[in-house]
Amino acid sequence: MSLRLGAVAVATALFACALAAPDADAATVKLYGRVASGDVAIAGSAVTIYAASAGSPRVLARTTSNSVGNFGARYEEVGASEVVYAVADGGSVRGHRPNAAIRLLTVIAGPPRFAQINELTTVAGAGALAQFLDGKKVSGPKPGLPNAAATFFNLASPEGTPGDVIGLPPNGDETEAQATLDSLADLLSGCVRDAKTCDALFKAAKPAGGAKPKNTLAAAHAIALDPGGNPAELFGLLPSTKPYTPVLASAPAASTIALKYT
Repeated sequence: MSLRLGAVAVATALFACALAAPDADAATVKLYGRVASGDVAIAGSAVTIYAASAGSPRVLARTTSNSVGNFGARYEEVGASEVVYAVADGGSVRGHRPNAAIRLLTVIAGPPRFAQINELTTVAGAGALAQFLDGKKVSGPKPGLPNAAATFFNLASPEGTPGDVIGLPPNGDETEAQATLDSLADLLSGCVRDAKTCDALFKAAKPAGGAKPKNTLAAAHAIALDPGGNPAELFGLLPSTKPYTPVLASAPAASTIALKYT
C-alpha cells in the first residue's frame, strides 16, 4: 500500500509539549495523530475524540490538525468497556478551499496512542461499526460494540494501513478483501481531494429509499449497509490517482469486504 508513515515521528515531535492537561488526579492518555488523504495532509480538520458505550458517546477532547495534518490531545483514561474513536470534520487538501464534505473516522487503541485518520480507516470503521453508527455517533451494548471495534483492527491498523488479518494470507492477495477495502477508500479520496466530485459519489452511495449522504463517512456507512446497491456505478467513479492499492480490476457484484479466517 502506497502510504508514507514518517508523519508518526513528526506528530510526536511537534506535539509532545503542546497538549492541554486535564484533571491532574485522573490517569491521562496522550494521543498523537494525523489527518490525511493517503499520504497528503488534511489541514485545519476539526478532530473530536469520543468514548462510546451503551449510551450517548461522550466527548473526551477536541483539537484541530495543523498545516501538515498532525494533531495532539490529552484526555482521561476510559473504562475497559468503552470504545474510543475519533472523527475528523472538514479541512483542506493542498491549500484548496476547506471541504465541508470531509468526515473521516478511526478507532483508537493503545498503547502506543497514535491515530492516523484517513479514508481507509473510515471505510474500515463504517464497516466494522455499521450497526452501531448514526451520523458520527457510535453507541451500543457490550459485548457487541467492543467486538465490532476489535473487528476494525482486522481491517485497519492505527497507522492507517491495512490490518494484519486483511493484509496477510489467507486474505492479502489471495482474496479480493483488501482490494475492495482499498477501492472504497480511493472512492472517498476522490471527494476528499476534490469537492466537485462529491455529489456523484453521494448519489451513487444513496441507499434505495434512503437519504443521500452529505459527507464521506455517511457515504461509506451507506455502502456498508447496502453493499449491493450500486457497485458498478461506484467502481466507475474511482479517481485516476489512487492513494490506496491494490484495487479491484473490475466492478464487483457487491461492495462487500469478506474476510477469511483460519
